Amino acid sequence: INSKVKKGQKLAALQNNDLAASVEMAKASLLDAKVALDFAKKDFEREQKVQHLVDEATFDKFRLANERAQAAVANAQANLKFKQTLLDNSILYAPFDGIITDKKIEVGDVVNSMMLKPAFTVQSASSRKLILEFDQTNWKRNYSWCFCYHHHLWCSTYLLR
Repeated sequence: INSKVKKGQKLAALQNNDLAASVEMAKASLLDAKVALDFAKKDFEREQKVQHLVDEATFDKFRLANERAQAAVANAQANLKFKQTLLDNSILYAPFDGIITDKKIEVGDVVNSMMLKPAFTVQSASSRKLILEFDQTNWKRNYSWCFCYHHHLWCSTYLLR
């Protein structure tokens, strides 16, 4: 509490070693799929050069292998994106520059996505505006008073309603 934070600063993270490992596995799968695609593409290109010498069924097998390798790369990319999103969602970052004014969780607390209470309350570090409206029975008109706090200076003004 009362800690200053910058936009994008890590505030908390779930225990996510399993998610980090799954991201690394997805990266390895993507690399493997890219290597397989490279070889399938080279085989297909070689077969295209001699297509007039081989039967159509043989040529189709190389085309199919190339297309399957392309699909495997797309699948591995989607899997990596999904795993990375799960990992990213296990980390809570400050949404803007500000000051932590309240903390509802402690290290070791069990949390999940169904929690309805906020983990932290962060108050903006930029200027704030407080508007107070009140009715004075002795005044003939209502006034709105505006108290502004900006860079450690208070000022007040009133607006005729």
